[in-house]
Amino acid sequence: MCLYLDGHTNKVLTAPSDITVYKHLIATPNADSTARYVTPYQYNDVEVPSEVTANMSYLHVTEVNEAIHAFMLECDAHDDAMEEFKLTSHSYVVVKCIIPKGTKYYIGSFADRKACATEKLIYKEIVETITY
Repeated sequence: MCLYLDGHTNKVLTAPSDITVYKHLIATPNADSTARYVTPYQYNDVEVPSEVTANMSYLHVTEVNEAIHAFMLECDAHDDAMEEFKLTSHSYVVVKCIIPKGTKYYIGSFADRKACATEKLIYKEIVETITY
């Protein structure tokens, strides 16, 4: 997933307070009846709740390709998961997340949805499950 930056908003921001965002994850069952969660594009393992960090970098001043990506609205995370769901047999969860106060981030779009890329994200709680 790449975050596409608008020419007017391509500056790195600093969160003035905690910012609520949403991310969808692939959910696969484990043998012990728990679930394993992975990011849909990089397939990184994620625990909910947990905190993750990443280096941020942008490409050609219009695209952030290395960072932790999320959607600004829950409905956009849901809709993106549903589009992926139609193409795969995966189950998904939508997770409420926090960009902590003081964290660097960008705002842009992905698949025509308002999204962000950040150097730190706290996965708080699952708010929706989409199953096959």
